Amino acid sequence: MNHSNGILIRQGEEKDIDAVYQLVEELAIYHKHDPNYIINSPEQMREDAFGENRYFRFFVAEENGHIVGATIYYYIYSTWKGKSLYLEDLIITESHRGRGIGKLFMQALAHQAVKNGASKMKWQVAEDNASAIRFYERVAADFDPEWINCELNREQLESLSGLSILSA
Repeated sequence: MNHSNGILIRQGEEKDIDAVYQLVEELAIYHKHDPNYIINSPEQMREDAFGENRYFRFFVAEENGHIVGATIYYYIYSTWKGKSLYLEDLIITESHRGRGIGKLFMQALAHQAVKNGASKMKWQVAEDNASAIRFYERVAADFDPEWINCELNREQLESLSGLSILSA
């Protein structure tokens, strides 16, 4: 797809999942999370990306046959804007940051969104991730001060639903 400085950006394939999972682990360490913070697994990612129900897709950055970055995305729906591409994660191994790979990923994602009729692309960035914020400013992203992020973790979901993972 995109080539720059020996980096190839391409759609992820099933064979790439283990390398992408290693990047996810590296990202958790970078954000100072305990290794047990990740409850996902390569097997679950493989099923979620290539199984009967595809929950996400991804691009990889490859240099000399080695995966050095990945970006995970999926489509969401806005009642006001219609189809939207949601960028879940953009991960570049530490040794390859600052080489333009992030911009190549953003271009690939923008191309994917336009090609598939999405009206917008959305993502989140941690308030303390200054380098990511500067990067997103450079790609002219809008920062929305009006919306508050909300989530329920697995325990809260079980409590609210009246179901446990064992009885589901």
